[in-house]
Order: sequence, then structure tokens, then C-alpha cells
Amino acid sequence: MRVLVTNDDGVYAPGLSALVVALLEVGHEVIVVAPLGEASGAGAGVGPVHDMGNGIAFEPATIKAAPSVPAYGVDALPALAVLTTCLGGFGPRPDAVVSGINRGLNTGRSVMHSGTVGAALTAQHFKIPALAVSCEWSLDPTWEASAILGAQLIGLMESLPLGTVLNLNVPSRKLADVLGVRIGSLGSTGLIRTATAEHELRTLSLDVTSEQPPPGLKTDVGLVESGYASVTAIVGVRQDENPDLQAGLMPVLQEAWLKSKLRV
Repeated sequence: MRVLVTNDDGVYAPGLSALVVALLEVGHEVIVVAPLGEASGAGAGVGPVHDMGNGIAFEPATIKAAPSVPAYGVDALPALAVLTTCLGGFGPRPDAVVSGINRGLNTGRSVMHSGTVGAALTAQHFKIPALAVSCEWSLDPTWEASAILGAQLIGLMESLPLGTVLNLNVPSRKLADVLGVRIGSLGSTGLIRTATAEHELRTLSLDVTSEQPPPGLKTDVGLVESGYASVTAIVGVRQDENPDLQAGLMPVLQEAWLKSKLRV
């Protein structure tokens, strides 16, 4: 399987290197296309595409632990790295995309803003299976469990529906110390709790805190805090087909149209 590896921590990040090695060890063909620098919090953004008429700069990169793997650092956000690769910018279209390993969990509502997850969701547009892999934050993370489990999981995703995207969060431990893997629901809170505007200084202060897991093993963050790896299936942009919404939407649109006409 030809696997594209990307991330939002930069092409030379140690988590990406650990993931590449694990994928090679199970027999995958690997290509790396990742941002040249830090792009955390980019979500699925691609930047001002209309300003890219002169092209997107990139340069060859070398993954020290796997120097034979073709690797490129691009002056672009993670989602754009995936988009251009899936469109054939770096050779044959990949069979799967793995994004990570991110240093720090991507759980709960924070996944909406994650460059790691946004890159994986971009592959969904091409009906390519994708996996976002994140490791519990630590000054010196233990990548082993995240890398090995991620490499095994992406190889088995061909049996799932086309375009499946999984979000894998793993404790910073050796694999032998992880209790297992379970399906976790998205936690109800995100990374940023409050924002305070200092108007005199013209600055915003953000309260960035770790989510406190609720009792039990139902949420993604609760599972990881309890020693399990958590997997959540996620989807990107999708039309809301809720019947109640659809039934109530048309009258609202008609009223908005009539009121707009009266303004002319």
C-alpha cells in the first residue's frame, strides 16, 4: 500500500519519523509530504489559494531514520500538502493517508481546529482512507505505541467504507503498557476554555487547559487518561439532512427573500 505521511508539526518532527519507520516495518510504501515548519491549529485550511499563482514552494527532505523514503517539505498547510499529493503533485495518488504523530492529543471539540485531523479529513474528499494519530503530550513522548498501532490500523482500513477517517489518540507509553484500544466518543469540551480581551493592551488572553475526563471510559480523552488507545470515526463537511431542519428552512428562506426584495 502506498501511504502518504504528513503532519502539522513539520517534516522533521520526531513523531513523523517514528510513524514512517513503523509503516516501513510492516511493508508499506511510504512518501512524506509535510509542512516545512509548525502548522498546529491549521484545521483543514489551505491558505489563500488565489495568491498561489506562482506555485507552492517545496524542497526535498531527508528523514534521518529512513533516508531512502522520498520526502518533501512544502511551504503549505497540512491539508494543502494532502490535497496536492492526492492530485498527483508528488507521483501516483496514495492509497491511504496517515497524519501524525502529533505531540499532544486531538480529542473532543479541539479536533475541528487540528491540523493533524484536518489533513486526514482532506483525504476523505478523494475517498481515500485516512488516519490521524496523536500521542499524549509529554516533554519527551514515547512514540512506540502510537507508531506501531497506527501502522497496523491503516493497513486494515481497506475493509472499511471508502473515505473512512479515524482519529487515533494514544497514551505516551510503550505498547506493552497500553491497556488496549477502544472506540471513544468525542469529548464535550475542547482545549481552550476562556478568552479575555485586554482592550488597553489590545491583546487576547486564552486559557489553554487540558480537558478533565468525565468518569468512565466513553470519551476519547477519558479512555486515554485511563490507559487505553481511543479511536473515533469522524467526517468532514456534510450536508445536514435533518428532516426538521429541512422542513423549517424553506419558510425562513422565503421570508428572507421577500424582505430583501422590499429593500430594493
